[in-house]
Amino acid sequence: MQPLGKDVKTNRFYHQAKLAEPGAIAVVRPNVDTVYSELFIDLSTSDLVLTVPEFDGRYWSQAFFDL
Repeated sequence: MQPLGKDVKTNRFYHQAKLAEPGAIAVVRPNVDTVYSELFIDLSTSDLVLTVPEFDGRYWSQAFFDL
């Protein structure tokens, strides 16, 4: 995933366009068969509801960090 520029908007997903490579630096230890996404959440004005579609038994995970 390429580092995001200054035009990043909150509450919007930014999806990786291709699979990570072993030398990728955006994720500390990337999986080469994983597609990554980023979302910068702004909860200062309201809650945010994240709806996840059915993945047909596939594994997925999400992590939330408060910087």
